[in-house]
Amino acid sequence: MKYGKIYLFILAVVLFSSCNDWLTVTPQNKTQEDDLFKTGDGYRVALNGLYQQMSENSLYGQELTWGFMSVLSQNYVYDNLKSQRYKDAGAYEYGTSGCSSIIDGIWRKLYNTIANCNNLLQRIETENPGLFELKELERNMIMGEAYSIRAFCQFELLRLFAPAPVTDDKKVYLVYVTEYPTLVGKKLPVTDYLDLVIDDLKKGKNLLNAFWVGGLICAIGQALLNGYQALGLDETTAGAAVSISLVLLSAILTGFAVYDDIAKFAGAGTLVPITG
Repeated sequence: MKYGKIYLFILAVVLFSSCNDWLTVTPQNKTQEDDLFKTGDGYRVALNGLYQQMSENSLYGQELTWGFMSVLSQNYVYDNLKSQRYKDAGAYEYGTSGCSSIIDGIWRKLYNTIANCNNLLQRIETENPGLFELKELERNMIMGEAYSIRAFCQFELLRLFAPAPVTDDKKVYLVYVTEYPTLVGKKLPVTDYLDLVIDDLKKGKNLLNAFWVGGLICAIGQALLNGYQALGLDETTAGAAVSISLVLLSAILTGFAVYDDIAKFAGAGTLVPITG
């Protein structure tokens, strides 16, 4: 009887501890996510995670490259296919359990990647550029890549699960997801959906242009700084001379009607090296 009470006490402690862990799973996950986005490195890790997801077997590691899509394209000799799932896909029998499991995996992983893009974008759009090592330039780079990945994944969904835009049957097929979390969204016709893909690609392009042009101007500034210091100027004076030189250069380019074109192409990338 004595040992029985001890066993019951130990069992109660174990069950209580397990229950406590189960009850705190969500807060712990939320805390880990918040901690991830506290640093610029965390944002880079999140961005790398998007590429890692896209490289998994259910997407570009297999099914959307040499696997499922190649089978659909009849790139393999049907009789030589070893997998029953691929045999079903090669015969366009999408309703079989094997084939539908591949399709379901593609669908889920693409939308999961899009959700992670939206989570990253919602956080970084209001983030202080000072959190990042390269300030606004790095923030623009991460945002530009995230917008581009979001557009790419949603274009893949359109390509796989909706008719070609040339048909333009005005029917609704897919939800273009831009918020995190999204449980239910409004389905769109193919042409409207494609317009949103193009909008995201333009955002990504503009942000990445701002990154590389701003980075180029920074490199020119660094070269000027090294040159002025080599001439004997101290760091403070050399820094002031660099700012004056860049402003003078922009004025000359403006006089030749070139700077406005650069500014239209690079956006904030032409301002960050001076202001940031």
